[in-house]
Amino acid sequence: MLKFNSSVLQMAFERNVFIIETQVTPLYSCLSLNAIEPFHLDSFCPPCIALEAKKYTSHDDVYLHSVTISEGSCWAIFNADGDVLFSVMFCDDDAIKQDFALVLSHLSERHVEYQEMLMEQLNIKYYIA
Repeated sequence: MLKFNSSVLQMAFERNVFIIETQVTPLYSCLSLNAIEPFHLDSFCPPCIALEAKKYTSHDDVYLHSVTISEGSCWAIFNADGDVLFSVMFCDDDAIKQDFALVLSHLSERHVEYQEMLMEQLNIKYYIA
């Protein structure tokens, strides 16, 4: 089990908040970039993130994640294979930066698991048909 310095992130992890599913909450957001109009990104995220995210709005299976706590925030763009295409952290505390790095690592693993689950579902549908 991962151990975070931030009690908020620890509780979120233990409650399985960080999932690959479209959601927008004050703590965690996950958006499929091909499901959002590029101009909406300007009001959703900081300018440097919006600029980068707009490059991927025409791509399938590319996701924007954000994690925000009182000490700072972390933003990342992942492809379906769990590769980080872009990430940035807004915080000064090294312990929180370590926490955000753990979250990114966890999300990368979750993307891989999510893709495996989708492939399994496709295989089941193929065999049934």
